[in-house]
Amino acid sequence: MAKSLAKTLFNAKPNPAHIALAELEKMGKLRCIITQNIDSLHQKAGSKNVIEIHGTARTATCLSCGKKFRDADILKMLDEGLLVPVCDRCGGLIKVDAVFFGENLPRDALSRAMDESIHCDAMLVVGSSLVVYPAAYISSSIGKGARANIIVVNLEPTWFDRIADVVIHGKAGEILPELVAKVKELLLSDNSNTR
Repeated sequence: MAKSLAKTLFNAKPNPAHIALAELEKMGKLRCIITQNIDSLHQKAGSKNVIEIHGTARTATCLSCGKKFRDADILKMLDEGLLVPVCDRCGGLIKVDAVFFGENLPRDALSRAMDESIHCDAMLVVGSSLVVYPAAYISSSIGKGARANIIVVNLEPTWFDRIADVVIHGKAGEILPELVAKVKELLLSDNSNTR
């Protein structure tokens, strides 16, 4: 299962939603991305300031000596027939740096995510059911409590829709590129009005 999952994650490509978010960041309209995803697709799309609150599958760590491994190193071990990746330094078990059920979230990532949420003026919540805590707390309590405007883009309705400032139901890969086009249109309009 680990080998199949590792190959899937390693070969995954960003979708139009990931690319749109990276474009918003390049335009200076998105300060950071706070994600529960462990697949690094935001970084592959070009996003620079990504806070991974559930860790990442990009790296792994030896549970005995702390040596770090890249995803390509783990994939190579699995391809060589190793059922359980072990450290080449000490022989300890290697665990992917993603958060498993019951584990604590990375303290630094959670702290950064909460700080960004407290200080933002708008928050775009994309593709989340908003039922997994503490991640749901970041937008529902911190962002809204700090008086941020909350925009929800989700395929299905969420409990948070009634408190969000804007709700758009649909596929993120279709809606976010449209949002980028509208932002560009507004920026062009603003630039032509200031000339």
